[in-house]
Amino acid sequence: MSIDFDHLTPECSEDACLSPEERIRRIQAERWIGYPRAEIVLKRLDELLHYPQRDRMPCLLLYAATGMGKTKILRKF
Repeated sequence: MSIDFDHLTPECSEDACLSPEERIRRIQAERWIGYPRAEIVLKRLDELLHYPQRDRMPCLLLYAATGMGKTKILRKF
């Protein structure tokens, strides 16, 4: 019996052919889904990291409601 995965992207159709254990492992893996505001923050953090050292360094404050991705952005950085 052949299963048709034409409705899936090539990457997803490859995953669909894996063993159940491997599919579960992939589903449970950490993922980063980039979005414009997060990319802006990541770029700014990188700029701050490479800023020339001086007595008064610039800083950045991240604030948002719970569950908005602040920790995830910092882990990605």
